[in-house]
Amino acid sequence: MAPWPSSSRSLWILGLIERAKGALMEREHLDDQEAFTHLRRAARSSGRKLSEVAAEVAAGQPLPRGRTAMPMAADPTNSAQPADILAAARVVSEDDART
Repeated sequence: MAPWPSSSRSLWILGLIERAKGALMEREHLDDQEAFTHLRRAARSSGRKLSEVAAEVAAGQPLPRGRTAMPMAADPTNSAQPADILAAARVVSEDDART
């Protein structure tokens, strides 16, 4: 797959983070800033990219807990399509690794 233009990738990641924040705000009753802080801390503590954690949360998975956390199965009642979101996040991560 050809790499995405940088601006398109950035916009896609921002949208993904917004969806993840929205999911956390609804599930955990957090405000916007608290949701972002939770995402950022989860990414740092698990040693992963924010976009990877955001993709999992947007797909209905819980926040990872520490470096040994493994992704759990997505919530089947979630209207998002987890496989598509996670696959797209992997493509973005692969593209980031090449640059």
